[in-house]
Amino acid sequence: MVAKAENNSKNVQYNHPYEPYDIQMELMNNIYEDLLSSKNNKIGFFESPTGTGKTLSLICSVMSFIRDNKLNYLLNDGNNNKSFDESDDEPDWITSSYENSLKFSKISPFEEFENKIENYTIKNFNTTSTSTLKNNSFLNDDINVPKQPIKVIFASRTHSQLQQFADQLKKVKLKSSFQEDNNTISKLLSQKERIKLLPIGSKRQLCCNKDINTANWSMEKINDRCQELRKDGKCVYFKNLREPTTNIGNDNNNNGTKTEGFPAELVYKDILDIEDLNELGFELKKCPYYGIKTLIESAEIVTLPYQLLFMDDLNIDLSNSIVIVDEAHNLVNTLIDMNKCNISLIEVETLLEGLTIYLNKFGKKLATKNKVQLLKLKKLLQQLIDYLKKNYEDKKTTNLLPFLNMNNNALISFMKTSNLAQKLQSYMLKENLTTSKTPILFKLIKFLTILTNNKVKDGVWYFENDKLNYLPFAPTTTVSNIISKCLKMILIGGTMQPFNQFDIIFNENKQIYKENSLKLELGHVIPSDNIQCHIISKFKFTQANRTSPKFMSDIGLELIKLLKNVPKGCIIFCQSYSYLDTLFKFWYNERKDIWTELNSIKKIFKENNTNDNNSSTTNNHSNVFDLYCKHIEGGSEAVLFSVFGGKLSEGINFEDDLARSVICLGVPYPNIFTFEMELIKKNLKNGFNEYIDNIVMRQVNQAVGRSIRHAKDYASIILIDERFNHHNIKGKLSKWLRDSIINNESNIISDLKSFFTSKN
Repeated sequence: MVAKAENNSKNVQYNHPYEPYDIQMELMNNIYEDLLSSKNNKIGFFESPTGTGKTLSLICSVMSFIRDNKLNYLLNDGNNNKSFDESDDEPDWITSSYENSLKFSKISPFEEFENKIENYTIKNFNTTSTSTLKNNSFLNDDINVPKQPIKVIFASRTHSQLQQFADQLKKVKLKSSFQEDNNTISKLLSQKERIKLLPIGSKRQLCCNKDINTANWSMEKINDRCQELRKDGKCVYFKNLREPTTNIGNDNNNNGTKTEGFPAELVYKDILDIEDLNELGFELKKCPYYGIKTLIESAEIVTLPYQLLFMDDLNIDLSNSIVIVDEAHNLVNTLIDMNKCNISLIEVETLLEGLTIYLNKFGKKLATKNKVQLLKLKKLLQQLIDYLKKNYEDKKTTNLLPFLNMNNNALISFMKTSNLAQKLQSYMLKENLTTSKTPILFKLIKFLTILTNNKVKDGVWYFENDKLNYLPFAPTTTVSNIISKCLKMILIGGTMQPFNQFDIIFNENKQIYKENSLKLELGHVIPSDNIQCHIISKFKFTQANRTSPKFMSDIGLELIKLLKNVPKGCIIFCQSYSYLDTLFKFWYNERKDIWTELNSIKKIFKENNTNDNNSSTTNNHSNVFDLYCKHIEGGSEAVLFSVFGGKLSEGINFEDDLARSVICLGVPYPNIFTFEMELIKKNLKNGFNEYIDNIVMRQVNQAVGRSIRHAKDYASIILIDERFNHHNIKGKLSKWLRDSIINNESNIISDLKSFFTSKN
């Protein structure tokens, strides 16, 4: 069906494939309006709970905006607000004729390309494959693949999330961007414009060469082997690619890219995910990893992992691009982890020893320019060793003054382009200098890159555990670059609260972030009476309290009361694996009565992170989640003990009977007494407490969000810790959960009975 909404007095056809819920309409309307106001609001934050059809609503609103505005962007050279210059001195028929001529010249490449896609089949390619491969050419040698005037860059954390996006995109039937100008274009283009999705991934996902074990090898080994095969001319998939000729924005106003390596007509014939692209590479005998790079400008939608976007390895033109970061609650941690760095004295000494032997053995055979760089590297390694030996003191910060004024760009470039890291590591393995297959030199390259990019002010260097470490406080550089280049950045996720967790990565864009951004929290698609949230405040899981025998006994007895009144499956989240082990051992060894009764009410399953072989308290099966699901689906009762931030707290769907209740044991505060936390506290000063609260509540919101997965689902949420009643904590719960809190602690059991009775 076609959903319509009033946006700036314009009827928007979202082409949602189903009857949208009110929440979905609200999300689509707000995203569309936010895109219309992109000059005023550069950043948009949207929280739409998991299970509300977020991905499909996102696709429908953003792609409707693209299709509604593409023609204007095309005709006005990327500016949607320009119009043709009109002169009072010219007759209307001359102005009209000029406009139509200009339209035709800009639209005709799109018309030509759409016709080529319509008529192109893999059979056409295969019938000429012998001569194609022999001549390093292919069927359509001079195709203009038009550059999209406006596009979407969609980034998410995992391959499965990107695949889900492609699957959802297949359900949407969009109008053509050109249907309003069908006087100047063909009937085909005005009625049918294919969605042009280009999935981008790593060599692990896209490599077709069976001489490379993408399933089991490390990325370093995959890259190393790929380079060897390409260099020796032994990769037929790479050999079958021709060098692309770029022809963007030429004098003939074709505004397109001439591609000759990977057939764009086949890539855009249907909506392909990353696995489809890999299979197409096998069939064509062409490398999709390198072959699709020339197609980026021709795509309406580019999907890629976080790392490829924020490391800027692809050099994508982001002008007039809508950059969408999905599952954005992970973004802060991802960026910090990407920018962390450490290297030890032993590692630097090993590198120097390996490089010295390497130079002694092969120095005379090396080109002079390469030898100069290797000698420069050797000198730098010795300087770093001397510095570490002289200055190392555990839990001490350092300013690295002797290295701050060094310009290492040429050395970094040499190490990267020469694949020195892999070569040197391979040689050190042969010489028994190391047992690791992961190149140590990568650590040094990252160390030098951080120094060279002057990121010292963005974080702190410190010594700990025999290592020199870099802790980034505000990894803002890449985010700032993207914001400055793109048309709009949208951050969306199921658990975006607390919103101020993003302060740290928008530090360089404070004005845009504070004054020119939209923040929207949406409720859930489920009826309000399908969710019930309780806070039990008679417990407080502090370090001092939580391991006392009385406290652990009382918690066990409380869980017995609750589980007796919760049907089917229940998920219980604890603060850490170590505390979960402590609880289990106490109940099993000291309070056998509690353990026995818990296990009789619901069969106990436990997420593991240890090598504990006590079969009575742990389940050592490699996939406890599958066992738990099988038990519930067989009609039995079960409880699964998990950990905040653990494997089962994100990305797992506990729908329907798998989680009729979620119980949170405590607020998962991290250990704030580590040296890293001390450094963060010193940097944030008065903002440290809120920083910690944000970490905590991001984990709570993610864990609790596992339970409600579709519009007819229902569950009770029980938060056990008096701190959940504190304003700074309660206010950071997701909106749908805050709105469902019942302030009636004395009647929790009767409320639970009534709640579940009403669902039967």
